[in-house]
Amino acid sequence: RWLESKQGGEVAPATLVFYQGATKKFLDWLGARADNDLATLSQDDITAFRNHAAKTLSAKSVNHELKTLKMIFRDALHRKLITDDPALAVKTLKDKAPAKKMVFTDRQLQTILKDCDEEWRSMVLFGLYTGQRLIDIASLRRSNVNPEKGVIELTARKTSRMMSIPIAPALRKHIE
Repeated sequence: RWLESKQGGEVAPATLVFYQGATKKFLDWLGARADNDLATLSQDDITAFRNHAAKTLSAKSVNHELKTLKMIFRDALHRKLITDDPALAVKTLKDKAPAKKMVFTDRQLQTILKDCDEEWRSMVLFGLYTGQRLIDIASLRRSNVNPEKGVIELTARKTSRMMSIPIAPALRKHIE
């Protein structure tokens, strides 16, 4: 029921796909118990699933899936399908290794650009100079680029945020 409620446009399509995947992983982990009443699940079950997932996933990914389960059980509680939320007190995992983001060196960037065809070269350069996600770069149209104002105007797909990004001189040269 919870997943069905999300399909009506309540969340972005990519979010729905994530929810479906996280739910399937949990149900697969439960095995034959997946058909039992929700009230039969305990905090220990949710913790055991979290620990099982931690064997193959990063803490960030495990916590994201745990957050999905917490939403499912909170919804079940609100719908009065259960009287206690077994996920409520399950703690998230600490991320022992903070993400280290690396930037491309000039040499690496030149290698990437050398191997790109014309379309991919533009996508790489637009991504480099705007910092936008690939889906947003791939969706750009000529109408998004306003050379008179010196900006690229777009609505980010993930956040639905309208943006006006200045065109960097090197990107302007490429566009021209």
